[in-house]
Amino acid sequence: IIYLHRRRKRRGNIYIMKQKRTHFLLTDMYRLFTKKGTYLSIIGVALTLFLSVGNRSDITDSAIYTLLLSTYKAGFILTFVFCALPYGSVYSDELETYYMRYAVSRGGLKKYVASKTGIIFLSSVLTMGAGSILFSVICTGKLPWIDSQTYLILEKSGGYAALLKSENYIGWAGLYGIQWGVCGGCLALISSYLSLYISNKLFILAMPALLYQIIIEAGTNTFRKNSMFDPCIIFDARYNIFSSDVKMIAWALAIGICCCIIFGTATYKKLQKRM
Repeated sequence: IIYLHRRRKRRGNIYIMKQKRTHFLLTDMYRLFTKKGTYLSIIGVALTLFLSVGNRSDITDSAIYTLLLSTYKAGFILTFVFCALPYGSVYSDELETYYMRYAVSRGGLKKYVASKTGIIFLSSVLTMGAGSILFSVICTGKLPWIDSQTYLILEKSGGYAALLKSENYIGWAGLYGIQWGVCGGCLALISSYLSLYISNKLFILAMPALLYQIIIEAGTNTFRKNSMFDPCIIFDARYNIFSSDVKMIAWALAIGICCCIIFGTATYKKLQKRM
């Protein structure tokens, strides 16, 4: 009886270990939606959008117009700091607490890095999307969702016009934020990779905003001449260069996936040397 009990217990432990090995991403998703930092980041994005607008007198016309205005101004780049807040420093944090070694010993380095890469990117996308919705909803306390002039401009040359026609304004604000969130996800991935060299948390959080500014300035006379490679156009749904919503979001996501593969691989190789 004792032998059978021990055998069943051992089988149960092996099953639990296998479950833990294959559920890195589920664990990270659970942490994402239960940690305070995620919701503080969403609030941070919304507050930064208000600060980006500047004067109260500029908050006019409509909620969507104000959202477009806030993302056009220079202060908008600070939202990328909040995109990196939930998981941007995960590698340096888990190296310091030795949790990384424990997790890798249970499930392997490849699965660990794949999960972290996915959650860093996804958390940034969701943070920007939810923050944009929150900002827009607050604006509707005093403003209509959209004015006629903004509607005509977006219908003619912007993205997700079908949502505006069906008056799904929350959906439009969410997708607009998500598209910018893809950019935030790329920047957060680069920042998390650099954290393996410089573990200062302030540096990690500030890096996405700095990187975006560097990319914009450096690309002025080079790759930004082609609108397909200009971050200010790729991730901004007010410009629908393909005249197709599907192609527009697919191109932005394709760049995001490329960043996941490139920096996920680079992170894996770097951690291989450190483990």
